[in-house]
Amino acid sequence: MKDGIVHETIRTFEGGATRNNDPERIDFIRLLSIPALFSYAKYMRAHRKQADGSMRAFDNWKGGMPEHEVLESLLRHVLDLIALHEGLEPLRECEIEETCCAIKFNIDVYLHQFLCK
Repeated sequence: MKDGIVHETIRTFEGGATRNNDPERIDFIRLLSIPALFSYAKYMRAHRKQADGSMRAFDNWKGGMPEHEVLESLLRHVLDLIALHEGLEPLRECEIEETCCAIKFNIDVYLHQFLCK
């Protein structure tokens, strides 16, 4: 590799294994933020407990949520984030990290439902 350009079509590893060089393949490790994913996973784990004390599955949101509810929640959290960023009092007691995770949750739900229509 020179100047960040892959010149060979096959990679050969020390043990003899070979793999194609695909400059278009998605490198998820470089694409995603591991600290952000860990924070989101902790957020989702903490919010599994429902008001009645029962525990919901991590993926129960995939069963579908009304788009209006998702957008209303998203906007509420975005407004909280803006308030926190501006040093103002948010609508409810919250911190930046949790608010970002709540925004990510709502965006994930909305995008998932859009893509799975």
